[in-house]
Amino acid sequence: MTDSLPFSRLLDKRPLIFTALPLRDSRTGDPEHDRKILRNVNARKEELARELKGIKRLSAVSVPELVEENHEGKPRYNSVYTRALSRGTADLLGRDAIVNKVVAHIENYDKFVDWISETSSMGINNIVFVGGNTRHHRYPGPSVSEANVVAHKLSERGVIGDVTVGNISIPERRDEAKRMLFKTFTGAKFFTTQVLFDSSMITDLLREYGK
Repeated sequence: MTDSLPFSRLLDKRPLIFTALPLRDSRTGDPEHDRKILRNVNARKEELARELKGIKRLSAVSVPELVEENHEGKPRYNSVYTRALSRGTADLLGRDAIVNKVVAHIENYDKFVDWISETSSMGINNIVFVGGNTRHHRYPGPSVSEANVVAHKLSERGVIGDVTVGNISIPERRDEAKRMLFKTFTGAKFFTTQVLFDSSMITDLLREYGK
């Protein structure tokens, strides 16, 4: 439950999103190790909630997925329980949860449906879809724009609840405004970036996107 308006209704009001780094770990199948990870997740969400509780303007808590790729583009997942961390922290604060998902590595349509259905069942309705690291690899999963469309179709069909889809923006990338526009047409409602140390790039990008 949230104490504030749903994130989807705050998009035209300059929402404030806090991005929390996930735990860098991997599930091994060893019960004791995996229980330790869960204890660390619980401790992390309580720590985050203590630090963020005084920020009244806070709209949502977002947790990215950390994925490294080898030279063949194969993924190595370095973060665990991102959904549990985002949902748990947001619940403690009475805010909405956002999760990021690298869709390029989802092997087929059924697995995409399974992931987004499970995410929706956790009460997470805000998702940022992320692509692969390079255009030089042929990834098994959908493109970001394809994921946008499928997510909205699944919502329309009642497979999942209402969904608010976001994508990543890279201000220094060539033709980024055109990329953002196309992703907007396919259902993206908001964009996030990495940490920016020079505001000129993002202001120029937004100006071009607005045209």
